[in-house]
Amino acid sequence: MNEINTKLFEDLRLSVYIDNTGHKTIGYGHDLDTQDGKSIIENQHLNYDAICNGSLCISEEEADKIYDQDMAIAKEDAISLVPELLSMPQVVQEILCDLSFNMGKTRLSGFKRAIAAFNNWDWKSAADELYDSNWYEETGRRAEIIVDTLDELADGS
Repeated sequence: MNEINTKLFEDLRLSVYIDNTGHKTIGYGHDLDTQDGKSIIENQHLNYDAICNGSLCISEEEADKIYDQDMAIAKEDAISLVPELLSMPQVVQEILCDLSFNMGKTRLSGFKRAIAAFNNWDWKSAADELYDSNWYEETGRRAEIIVDTLDELADGS
């Protein structure tokens, strides 16, 4: 079964870049264009404006701390959508946290049938719903790994 590793999916960039949705981003996919994005940077005692304008890079250690905060938010958001998350298999927890990290709570909550399938512990239906979405087409290898992993789990592999 595949390992779901959000850090590997995101890569690490220590200077600001524009992601595929047009947002200023740094570290492991940290969106600088949100209020949480700004406050997390400031919580690390980093100069938000200097990072955004490209005059300040971050260290790998700083990127790890930012990632940890982002992932804590993603996990909270995933639990709010799938309350039994922490009782589910570890790989499902990793998948839902990654989906939340990747999409954000608002977009993920729009996947109503997939969320219902997760809440029913129906990995096959969750995989099918994710596969049959624009997200799957837009996301590439990450989406393939997630859907394949859910299919394997459904098949008992």
